[in-house]
Amino acid sequence: MLRACVIRYHAGKANVVADALSQKQTKPKQVRVLQLTIHTGLPEKICNAQLEALKEENLPLEATRGMEEKLEVKSDGIRYFAERIWVPVYGNLKELVMDESHKS
Repeated sequence: MLRACVIRYHAGKANVVADALSQKQTKPKQVRVLQLTIHTGLPEKICNAQLEALKEENLPLEATRGMEEKLEVKSDGIRYFAERIWVPVYGNLKELVMDESHKS
């Protein structure tokens, strides 16, 4: 269901309670924008860890309980489970992923 939001503004004396739009405008503050891009080859590391984790000798450590059969390989070569990237236990990448998400 789609709902519309309507905002009605009553300027001046029609508005009994002063709000942010009624306040005296001051000089806008200058803001410097910083864009940070980190290139670590994380997708390649995840793809390689996935391949190693799915090897017969490493599969018991993953405790996938049959989930490996439901993994979908997308065009980027990475395996997804339920439309989310599967980050295996193998390769200790979970900490790296968390660090990268907090840095960016």
